[in-house]
Amino acid sequence: MNKKKFKKDNKDFMVLSAICILFVVDAHSGGGFKILNNLFPYDSFFMPAFVFISGYFYKFPSSFVGCITFFRRKIKTLLMPFYKYNFGITLLWFIPVLLINKSLLGTNSLSKDSFTSFHSIFDLLYNKLIVVPFSYGTPFDLISPAWFLISLFGTIIGYTVIKAVLNLITLKNNAVLLIFLSSLGLMAVWLSKLGYSNKVELLLILKIMFFLPFFYLGDFISSLDREGRLSESNYKKMAIISIIVNFILLFFYSPREISFSSLAFMQSFKSIPMFIPFVTAITGIFFYLYVSKLIAKIAGENYWLNLLSENTLTILCLHMFCFNIVNLIFSILSDRLSILRGFNKELFFSSAWYIYTPSVGFCFLYFIVGVFVPLLYVLLKENLSIALKN
Repeated sequence: MNKKKFKKDNKDFMVLSAICILFVVDAHSGGGFKILNNLFPYDSFFMPAFVFISGYFYKFPSSFVGCITFFRRKIKTLLMPFYKYNFGITLLWFIPVLLINKSLLGTNSLSKDSFTSFHSIFDLLYNKLIVVPFSYGTPFDLISPAWFLISLFGTIIGYTVIKAVLNLITLKNNAVLLIFLSSLGLMAVWLSKLGYSNKVELLLILKIMFFLPFFYLGDFISSLDREGRLSESNYKKMAIISIIVNFILLFFYSPREISFSSLAFMQSFKSIPMFIPFVTAITGIFFYLYVSKLIAKIAGENYWLNLLSENTLTILCLHMFCFNIVNLIFSILSDRLSILRGFNKELFFSSAWYIYTPSVGFCFLYFIVGVFVPLLYVLLKENLSIALKN
C-alpha cells in the first residue's frame, strides 16, 4: 500500500489541500472539531484557498493550440466530474426512492411533479443540465458542494483569456493584472451587496470575478517560489501577520460576520465592508499554508494524508451524499431506537443539508463517514481496475 506513487510532489500544498477539504467536511457536518474556527472561520477562506492552490500550479498555455488543449483538459477534469457525480448519484438515489419512500425525492431537490409529462421532464433536464449548473451550480442537493467545480472552471478560463488579451496588447505587468483582477473581485462583492447575485444570469460571472484575485495570488506566489524569492521565514512572517490581522478584525466583527457560507449564491456580504472577504481569505490562506509547511516536514510522505489530498474532488462531491446515507439509516431506525427519536424525517425529506446532531458525537460520525467513505470508494475503484487489467 505504501508504495503507491502519488501525483502531488509539492508536499506543502498537498497538506494544504488536505486541511481545506477536512475543514469543508467539518463545516458541513455540524462543526464537531471547529479547529481555530473563532480566529480563522472556515467559511472565510477555504473555497478561496482551493482557488489559490489551483492558481499556484497554473501554467499559461503559450499558443492558441495550447489553449485549446488546456481548455479540453479542464473540461475533462472539472466539467465531466461535475456532471458524472450529479447524475450518477441522482440515479443511485432513485433506489431508496423506489424501494423505501418516494418522499426521498425532496432530499435531492426533486419532486413527483417533475415527472408527470414530457414537457415537465424536458424543463427538468434543461434546468438541471444548463440553467442551474451555470448559475447556482447546485442542480441536485445531494451533490451541491460540487458547485465549486463550475466556478473554478470559469475562473481558470477567465484568467487564461485575460492573460492572453493582456499579452496581446503587450501589457504583461503584474501590477496591471493585480489592480485589474482586484477591481473585479471588489466589484463582485459590491454588486452582490446591491442584490445582483439574485439575478440567475449574473451569478456565475460574480463568482468568477470574486475568485480571480485568489487565482492570480496563487500564480504570483508560485512565480516567486520558482525564482527562490520566498523563504520559509517569509511564510512564517506572513502567518504571524495573518494572526494579528484577524485578531484585530475580531474586535470589530464576530466570527460569524466574517464567515461567507453562501459563496455558491454570493449572499453573505451584506453586513461587512467589501474588502473584508479578501482580507480574511488571504490571512486564512497564508496562516494554513505555513501550518502545512510544518506538517509536511513531519508527515509529508504519510500514505493517508497523500490519499486524502489526491482525492479532494471526490470528497467534495460525495460527502453530502454520504451524510444522507447515514440519514437514510437513521430514518429507518428512528422509530425503534430512543437515541434517534428526535430525527426529523420531514426536514430530511426536504433537504440534503439536514444533519441530526443531538450531541457532538453525531457530528464526528458524519465527519468520519463523509471523509472515509469517498476514500473507500476510490480504493475499491482502483483495486477493481487493477483486477480487471490482470
